[in-house]
Amino acid sequence: MGSPRIDAEVLEASPALALIAHAAGTVKAHVAEECWDRGITVTTAAQANGVPVAEYTLAYILLAGKDAAGAQNKLRAQRSRYVPDMIAPGLGMPAALLASLAPHALAGSSWNS
Repeated sequence: MGSPRIDAEVLEASPALALIAHAAGTVKAHVAEECWDRGITVTTAAQANGVPVAEYTLAYILLAGKDAAGAQNKLRAQRSRYVPDMIAPGLGMPAALLASLAPHALAGSSWNS
């Protein structure tokens, strides 16, 4: 459930509490009015987290648009049949060498025609 709420009960048990440092976003749900009334310094990492959260969000929007998760699942399912030349012709093992080492690897591909 995240960070606990710092309320009057917690403050009673923590008379020397002078600082609340929240290493995430907003403190609205975590800091009761009594903390402000008592003059406790409250800090948060919301501003520092803003740019990385926006970058992460944009990255996932772009990946979703390219169906990266679908491509990953497809590659996982076909991992045992991975042949570099079938994915990027010319970058992996030469097709003739591959055919001599593992003829079944090219079965059904355009390389054995």
